[in-house]
Amino acid sequence: MFLSSEEARSDVILTGAATVFGGILLSVLLSAPGVPRSGIGAEIILLLGWFALSGLTPLLLARYRDDVPGGFGIAAGHGFDVAAAAALAAPVVVLGVVRGLLVDGTLAAAVLGRPGRALFGSPVVGPTDSDVSGAIFALLGIAVLTVGALLLVGFLFVRGRDAFRADERSSTELLRTFGAGAVAAALVLGGLRALTGGGGFTTLVLNVVTLATLVLVADRLVPAGATVARSAVLTPVVLLLVAHVLAAGGIFRGDLLLGLSSGALAGGVALVIAVVAEHRGTTTVAIPLLFAVHWWPTCLSPLPFGGAC
Repeated sequence: MFLSSEEARSDVILTGAATVFGGILLSVLLSAPGVPRSGIGAEIILLLGWFALSGLTPLLLARYRDDVPGGFGIAAGHGFDVAAAAALAAPVVVLGVVRGLLVDGTLAAAVLGRPGRALFGSPVVGPTDSDVSGAIFALLGIAVLTVGALLLVGFLFVRGRDAFRADERSSTELLRTFGAGAVAAALVLGGLRALTGGGGFTTLVLNVVTLATLVLVADRLVPAGATVARSAVLTPVVLLLVAHVLAAGGIFRGDLLLGLSSGALAGGVALVIAVVAEHRGTTTVAIPLLFAVHWWPTCLSPLPFGGAC
């Protein structure tokens, strides 16, 4: 559908504000008197909060403009590109299992990711009722985070194209330039944080290598000579970087290095999704990738509350 640049910019600003500043409102809500802090009620509130900070605003705006599913870059009737989707998800799957082996120590817990941590958080003979309940909520959380990230990144990608001056650039050039920049920034900033005792080098290297692999895979999936609107690619990248920085405490308080390094990783993933979706015709190609980054809690989630750094 046609949107004026003013309407598209308004959508970008509203979505960005909900994602960037919504976490503050959520933390206030969760700390309010009478709000459950444990049990099923707390889990449900947390899941609703995650969706409110990611997919809710894009969904409401797209429905208001009668732009569903196109407003999320989802092409109705477009076939699902199994090969491209599998190629994007494979590096994250490998990262998740390897990191899980290093953290959890058992193959079962490593393969099962978040649900595995709920079931095998510590070596036990068998799951208990509470373990099973935790695994169920972990699965629900993965679904919420995957859908929320798809709606958020897709919406910012689509609206970013219309919101700012059209500036077509080589897709390969954007991918290599900003992809390499994200990899380098994550490595340097994460390395500085590790040197000051904030995180381990092994996990950092695994995350950076995985992002570099994603960029290389995306580079192979982009047709030679293809172009994309620069604003469509950089809008989700910039907003997600800002969201990660503020989630870590902002510039003057909190862990700035964590925010910048995780934001670089998240921006790199958003860059890959935007470029590949542009040339595969739909953002659904990113569903397995987004599912994988949330099944295994790593630093690669586009959402500042979706990973574990």
